[in-house]
Amino acid sequence: GGLFASMPQAMVSGLFCVMFGIIAAVGLSQMQHTDQNSPRNIFILGFGLYSGLSIPYWFTTYQATNSAGLIATKDVDANNILNAIF
Repeated sequence: GGLFASMPQAMVSGLFCVMFGIIAAVGLSQMQHTDQNSPRNIFILGFGLYSGLSIPYWFTTYQATNSAGLIATKDVDANNILNAIF
């Protein structure tokens, strides 16, 4: 814990970029074992990439513009619990 706490933020963010880049590369390298001429496989890969990139952006912009989470009820505790899940 102390080693990571003493590292500069730029170094930590660089390590995160490398780590997630390697994870993405290994995941995409597994695609060589699938049939890339199949429309079903292409749809699944495209939908997964699109969802993974667009849905977090949508939630972030929605919360920034509405100053609340996606679920808004009269009960503050229920809002906090349900917005943490979604």
